[in-house]
Amino acid sequence: LRRWTPRPPDGSPFHPEWRRVSEEVWRDTRNRAMDFGPFLGTGLKLRARDAAGAWKPAGEVERGLAVRVGDPPAGTVVYEHNLVQCRGGWIGDHLDFAGSRFGFLDVPANASPPLFLVPPSPGWAREGSFGGDLPPRGFPLPRPWAAHVGIHLHGRRTILEGRAGGVRILEHPWIERIGAHVALTRTIEVAPADRP
Repeated sequence: LRRWTPRPPDGSPFHPEWRRVSEEVWRDTRNRAMDFGPFLGTGLKLRARDAAGAWKPAGEVERGLAVRVGDPPAGTVVYEHNLVQCRGGWIGDHLDFAGSRFGFLDVPANASPPLFLVPPSPGWAREGSFGGDLPPRGFPLPRPWAAHVGIHLHGRRTILEGRAGGVRILEHPWIERIGAHVALTRTIEVAPADRP
């Protein structure tokens, strides 16, 4: 940590308060080149391009899972753990990390324009409704409603396991190519259940 801590410009042993140090001293973008593997669990900022091509905020994912799809990876699909919901996806670069404060001060954002974005809501209905008594922001859905269970890897493919109403659900995001056309896909397998 000592090697990472900015030194005063004059070389004196007294270290100024970190807020007074120039932001350029703290800038480090090495995490942009890091290989995080097939998925990364993190909070995320979602953004979209406006008509002029500038980025604009399009939502946040508090407990996110950014899954890389394709072989080689060519896109990303984002999930929200708390809501057991697919929140968005894009084809292109994975994530964009801010370089300020060693890249750890802020959460990453999508690095390419999204193909789709979904507002936060439960990913699975309960008794035919997506509404009802939702937990406070930042808290997961009640387990009898739906829950994220885990992540399984099969080669380069990531399979998400969850439960909705006690029923096991497996989901596998991927990219399909047909000629020049590229599409994000979601394959969902729902275990047998005694009710719809």
